[in-house]
Amino acid sequence: MKKKGKFLKEEPQKSEKPKKNGNPMKVTAIVLSSLAAVLVLAAVGMGIFVWYSGSVRGAMFAARGSVSDTIPQSAATPTDPSETQARIDADWIDEQGNAYNYRDDVISILFMGIDYMGDEKNWFYATESNGGNADVIGLVILDTRTFDFSMLYIPRDTMADVIAMDANGQYLDTVYTNISTAHSYGDGKDLSCRLTTDAVSRLLYGAPVSRYVALDYDALRAIHADDEIVATVNGREVTWGEYYGWLYMNARQIENYFTQMAMYYGMSAGWSESMDDSGTTFAQYAVQSAENTIKQFAAIEAFTEKNGIKLDETALADRLAEQKKTDTASICGEGATEDDLVEKLGEMNLSMDAYELMTLSNIKYQENFKALYGEDSELVSDEDALSYLKENGYMSANHILIMTKDPSTGEELSDADKADKKAKADEIYKELAAITDQSELMKRFAELKEEYCEDTGKTTYPDGYTFTEGKMVPEFENAVKALEAYEVSEPVQSDYGYHIILRLPDDPDSVIDYTSQNTPMTARKYWANADYAERMEAVLGETKLEYVPGFVQVELADFIK
Repeated sequence: MKKKGKFLKEEPQKSEKPKKNGNPMKVTAIVLSSLAAVLVLAAVGMGIFVWYSGSVRGAMFAARGSVSDTIPQSAATPTDPSETQARIDADWIDEQGNAYNYRDDVISILFMGIDYMGDEKNWFYATESNGGNADVIGLVILDTRTFDFSMLYIPRDTMADVIAMDANGQYLDTVYTNISTAHSYGDGKDLSCRLTTDAVSRLLYGAPVSRYVALDYDALRAIHADDEIVATVNGREVTWGEYYGWLYMNARQIENYFTQMAMYYGMSAGWSESMDDSGTTFAQYAVQSAENTIKQFAAIEAFTEKNGIKLDETALADRLAEQKKTDTASICGEGATEDDLVEKLGEMNLSMDAYELMTLSNIKYQENFKALYGEDSELVSDEDALSYLKENGYMSANHILIMTKDPSTGEELSDADKADKKAKADEIYKELAAITDQSELMKRFAELKEEYCEDTGKTTYPDGYTFTEGKMVPEFENAVKALEAYEVSEPVQSDYGYHIILRLPDDPDSVIDYTSQNTPMTARKYWANADYAERMEAVLGETKLEYVPGFVQVELADFIK
């Protein structure tokens, strides 16, 4: 009696006709059903959150994995019947006097997790096409008689022979490179899948691949109903639709980062790579960010209650309505309706409920700040603001700069002109040094600065600079450190020219810098922001997000641990 291998069969007798067990599509469906948790776990673990195939978003594509009709015969599996039969005959294996071949009732299905979609988006790639990389590759071997299966996981950076195509789908060459890139040389659909299938088959010494399934971002969305409760945070129920929306947004932001790194720096990054010294991968960061977003909404509610802040619900509703109008116009265009906003939010996988929750939380965050610190941080005490300056090593000074360079060209002035500049600086210093009254000194310094200072920043910082160590040129900084409050330095020379420096006392309302909206940020505001962040962080730390039983264990356990 001849032996049978697990995935090989005995050579049939001439009178026998091999039987094929099971309907191919039924088999594929069974595989998908039995492997749903495993596949989603693998896909999520690498940051792949949607399934895609063909031209239909949100669908699953399963097909046979041959590329023979799309690439040159020299690079593909032979299609001539006689040649094919010769290959089949050659596949028979003699082992200890027994002849084996591949069993007809064992099939192999290649599962791919794709990082980008090839249609609808023009993502940048270093390859010739834009089909996206297959960052997750797993080959499932299924016994259709027993429905037992095993999976072979193939790391994305495995080196293999990959068929390279140009942007027009024309064969270029067969290259030895990362197997994940095989998908990128195709169209992001069928051809990309077949190219990956071919690369896997080559890697496994010509082992046949019966089917393939490709998944991208929409796959994760489909595994749960949008209204399914997947977690609670401080007692509030979190639906899958809300959870997935924040996960999707964070994943897209990371994808944009990947694209920019490739485009501007020629650098590549992957979901499984660490983003910092902590060892946190980009995939883990996407989940953590989604969780933190959800927790922050609850934390704001808890913060409001904990601090006894009373918010006007009518005023909140009015602000929400006004913000919704503003966002509708900015996102959808002037004249757009709320229905248009709903549609746009849907494209970002956000519901109107999630949008309103986010917007209302932002409004409450602002209102909490005003209640505690004032509209312009005016409720912050001088003591607290001054403590911020001291603890962070801030110093303040004003100066009159007499430049020794041409301000338009940056070229050094002549020696004669420099001597004149030095004489003027000495003259200004002598006048200021003779003033003993602080009020008179400040007044006269401002007048002389307006008349003689050539610092281009004097308009933005008319009252001087508040800075920390290392922020100013060394000559300026060292001179300030040597001065007492209201003391004037002799002319200090730097590469810019001569500085007559007035050391200023610490001031709670001294301007440290400006925001992008040109709003002055004072020590008082910085203390308020730091204190608010610290207090909010404490409440956030007490906020617990708990997944419903089974959710973490099945879909995300290995991903977020």
